Amino acid sequence: MLNHQQIKAFNPQRYPIALLDRVVALSPGERVVAIKAVTATEACYRDIPDSSDIGALAYPLSLMTEPQNRSS
Repeated sequence: MLNHQQIKAFNPQRYPIALLDRVVALSPGERVVAIKAVTATEACYRDIPDSSDIGALAYPLSLMTEPQNRSS
């Protein structure tokens, strides 16, 4: 497992585009499983009024990475 400091050592991106907080599994050239801690202080939530429906708090799809299944 890689922690945040180890990720920073090999990943040149920094705030606000450093989207990894922890890598829990890594197979170079094949797969990475990572965790991004999401809090209410994220920029994508900044302008959402307190009275908004819970759906307004969904994490933006443009910032999500979906798993890809590869056929052999």
